Amino acid sequence: MLGQYNTPINEEMTSALALSAPVNGQHRPFFCIGSYDYVASEIQPSVGRVTLLTAYTGGKQQTKTHSVEVAVLHQIKVPGCVYALKFVDGKIIAAVESSVGLSSYFCVR
Repeated sequence: MLGQYNTPINEEMTSALALSAPVNGQHRPFFCIGSYDYVASEIQPSVGRVTLLTAYTGGKQQTKTHSVEVAVLHQIKVPGCVYALKFVDGKIIAAVESSVGLSSYFCVR
């Protein structure tokens, strides 16, 4: 395993997206994770998250088992479970419950 990202307790990952976008003229790797907060008493999840991550080498926390540092760039709460993620025209689109949402917080340019 090159790097690792751990979700908080009771947060379940439900979707993932790998993408590349230019930053200062160079393409950089990004990862986007969709998740929801598990609450045993809920029939349907009421809170989820879209998390934008990046990975890079040369971080302070390199170990013998992890040569890549994974860092959270941004998170946004959403009203339910994130079932799917898609990258279109520099924007990350999330399918949350039965709707599709586009957030300007995640424009990658």
